[in-house]
Amino acid sequence: MDPNTSLPKREDYYTIEDKKKLSINDKVLNIMFCSPDSTEFGRVSACKTTKDTWEILQTTHEGTSQVKESNIEILFCDYELFEMKTRESIIDIYKRLSNLINNLNGLGKSFETLELVKKILPSLPEIWTKTVTAIEESKDLTK
Repeated sequence: MDPNTSLPKREDYYTIEDKKKLSINDKVLNIMFCSPDSTEFGRVSACKTTKDTWEILQTTHEGTSQVKESNIEILFCDYELFEMKTRESIIDIYKRLSNLINNLNGLGKSFETLELVKKILPSLPEIWTKTVTAIEESKDLTK
């Protein structure tokens, strides 16, 4: 941009710094165009700058701040109501909780490991009672 007119500079007036910035912009824009699937590409193909492309992709995937807050509330509600399902293995419950936590982390909500342990232990079935008790006593999780 020309600082005097706030219009784009003519190419003959580009400085070495301008050319470097344009080169970086073009490289990143190329990566951002090559990475998404055809649906995503359709959303960003008309963008001229990486900033515009990034904002479209960010809004598409994260939504506005209101959508983000709503998603956090929904996921946090799922976290609060989390329990082991019938015939679910320990591996499955761990995967499900990990996915839930990763989604919350992606939206900016983080948890301490101790919180997660306290969440998963009570949701285990009676067959795990002795193991849960042993873990709680060894780590003194009842506090």
